[in-house]
Amino acid sequence: MARLDQLRLRDLLVLETIAQLGSLHATALRLHVSQPAVSQIVKGLETAFATRLLLRGQRGVTLTEAGRAALDHLRVARHALQAAQAAAAQPRAPHLRLGTLPLGMLDAVPGALTRLRDQVPGVRVDVTEGTVDGLWRQLHEGSVDAIVSRLPGPAQRKTLRAGMRYAAIGEERLVMVAPAKHPALRVPHLALGHLVEAAWILPNDATFTRLAFDTRFVREGLTPPQPTMMCAAFHSSLHLAAATGMLSVAPERALRHYASSLRLTQLPVPWDGQEAEIGFACRETGLAIPAIATLRECFLHGASGERSEV
Repeated sequence: MARLDQLRLRDLLVLETIAQLGSLHATALRLHVSQPAVSQIVKGLETAFATRLLLRGQRGVTLTEAGRAALDHLRVARHALQAAQAAAAQPRAPHLRLGTLPLGMLDAVPGALTRLRDQVPGVRVDVTEGTVDGLWRQLHEGSVDAIVSRLPGPAQRKTLRAGMRYAAIGEERLVMVAPAKHPALRVPHLALGHLVEAAWILPNDATFTRLAFDTRFVREGLTPPQPTMMCAAFHSSLHLAAATGMLSVAPERALRHYASSLRLTQLPVPWDGQEAEIGFACRETGLAIPAIATLRECFLHGASGERSEV
């Protein structure tokens, strides 16, 4: 019978692949092993965990509640093993995996990584961009070592697990953006009501930015504008606004970065109370790795204003 100390990386991959594909046969094909071998691995896992991990039905297999709980931790273990293997291969060149919101690439991430290279010569860093929910999911699963992100929304925040360290490193403030020659800029005493029928480039309605944008109009008793174009990336939205003459919404730092080159300006419409904190997060256990602890200090060193930590 399999014991926990006899589990192999392949065993972890099998359970994760079954969860993705919902089929023992498809899992066998994906991993290039026989279906009886997959069944035997599952049996060994269930013996090791002393509980049933799979439910078999007419539409395939699904993980039990115990199986899902186990998989959450096994994903972290698998990524940790792979990171350990990479570290052993190049012990003098630490390898870090950092996820960030696109906003972080304007100043926070480049500044922190510059300081990191000064303090940890030879360090290698894989940087990937993502959404708030996607970044936190990657951190939970262990596919990244740290993230630069907002805290997730209230519903997703309930799923945050113990053992995460979070520290504020800055603040994101949204602004409404117009090309420098947009007609709205010539309207005396410009108000939101003047902008309802304008052509807008906006992110999809599942994003923090779109929720904040729509809420601003609703609070004035107005129906939020429907986007003429939808674009998730603020870099792209600002370039589209400059090219098409439409309005958009973006972080204030992004506008400052592109204002001169794209001839964009902020619409003079008050928008208070929508600031969002940006923070650096990693797993508590990750801080035992010197390079991750140093990376965290590099971000905190560059943070402006008051910092809060959890």
